[in-house]
Amino acid sequence: MIKGYSLNGPFEESFRLFSSMKNRGIWPDEYTLAPLLKACSSLGVLQLGKCIHKEVLVVGFEGFSAIRIGFIEFYSSCGVMEDAEKVFDEMYQRDVIVWNLMIRGFCKRGDVDMGLRLFRQMRKRSVVSWNTMISCLAQTRRNSEALGLFHEMLDWGFKPDEATVVTVLPICARLGAVDVGQWIHSYAKSSGIYRDFVAVGNALVDFYNKSGMFETARRVFEEMPRKNVISWNTLISGLAFNGNGELGVELLEEMLNEG
Repeated sequence: MIKGYSLNGPFEESFRLFSSMKNRGIWPDEYTLAPLLKACSSLGVLQLGKCIHKEVLVVGFEGFSAIRIGFIEFYSSCGVMEDAEKVFDEMYQRDVIVWNLMIRGFCKRGDVDMGLRLFRQMRKRSVVSWNTMISCLAQTRRNSEALGLFHEMLDWGFKPDEATVVTVLPICARLGAVDVGQWIHSYAKSSGIYRDFVAVGNALVDFYNKSGMFETARRVFEEMPRKNVISWNTLISGLAFNGNGELGVELLEEMLNEG
């Protein structure tokens, strides 16, 4: 029950159950404490998480992998990277999840260079590792570096997923890298992620709009297997951006008629 609430909410319920459990004299184990750290991460409650950290030290569970990952996720999500680093440095074995959490934590705090340094130190990376670092660079307007990292990702043989595509297409639009964006479009169709994820279609419509290729954006929109409100809004805003406000009004009426 505690794990279920800590993952899906309401997160406060996990702490209520934990308190009830202790009041009944049931001592927590690592499978109880690790989900509580997850709940603290979701709520961003630093002091409560530190109390759980003390509890872990008292019962001697700090060596368990799930607990250490929980600490790193908790401290990094709260922006307390000094404490996250202490736990990270004490780990003899660090899997890709731990590295990704540290990179994301430093980038969230604004220390993208430290995140990039850790990324370069990784012996094994996942697609999530690449996506995280590319996104961090893009968010700080280091677009050329981000696009360069995307090319490096391809050179290493990693296959972009839907998150990669949604992250890289706006970078292509900002840099005017139309050829790269068109390659991504082709890849998204051949790999199936264009069909499976509506966000990919939305990103393509936005990319072509911002690249001044409205007819292509309209064609992508019409070919999308599924659409949502964001799909319509993206196309309509692109029309306005390209000086086609009247057509945008027509599309708005069409969207409202379709419900």
